Amino acid sequence: MSEIIKEMKEDYVHGASWYLIKSIDYLEKGGNFSELLTVRRGMASIQTVVEVYENFGPSGLNYLKSYAKNIVFPPTGCTSAITISYSNAVLHAIKNGIKRVVLLESKPGNETEMAYNEYSRYAEVILVPDLTMEYFSSGIECMVVGADGVYTDGLVNKIGTKVLSKIFPGKKIAVLESFKVSDGPSPDFHEVELRGVRIPLFDLTPLSAFHEFITELGRYNSEEILNVKKKLINKIKSEILK
Repeated sequence: MSEIIKEMKEDYVHGASWYLIKSIDYLEKGGNFSELLTVRRGMASIQTVVEVYENFGPSGLNYLKSYAKNIVFPPTGCTSAITISYSNAVLHAIKNGIKRVVLLESKPGNETEMAYNEYSRYAEVILVPDLTMEYFSSGIECMVVGADGVYTDGLVNKIGTKVLSKIFPGKKIAVLESFKVSDGPSPDFHEVELRGVRIPLFDLTPLSAFHEFITELGRYNSEEILNVKKKLINKIKSEILK
């Protein structure tokens, strides 16, 4: 097993954007698809890397890596938000005008410290237990979450997202990069062992639960978001063939 694959398999902090960059690094160093696809089976960002390489080769990977590092999102229009886990896309949303953030502890997992430290650089952040999500939803404008992937059967994100979407009374927004959208069903969820019990790290929230999906390519509703992957591939194709 390569060091990059080992690092990816043992990571429980970073999100899908990090996996995209690591996947590109791995393939650029001569890695193979079969080993890469064992890291997080069905993860949309890894699938996108493989698809881009199969269609456009190394030049496609070079473009995708540069593209991913320079993504800019439209603002959410919210000044306060409740969120769960760490997301680079949510960090961008906070930079774009969210001033107050309720951050759930996001158990199980180890990303809370990173999320708190990064989000606190740009907003007032309070860190609260997951079970208090209903209480701390009061007075908050928006639920703003990232995504590990968007699939035909729903949005995969840190476990607790689905419950939060049911409890939160205001506007629900998912912010994500277009390379996290898949045209297939969601994969089996990755699990960790906690006191001898296997615990899923993710859950599946219906796309209809969200009022808006914000990507670097624009704003979409639940019926439009699944077309975004095709837009990204066409954009890469047009850039490569210039």
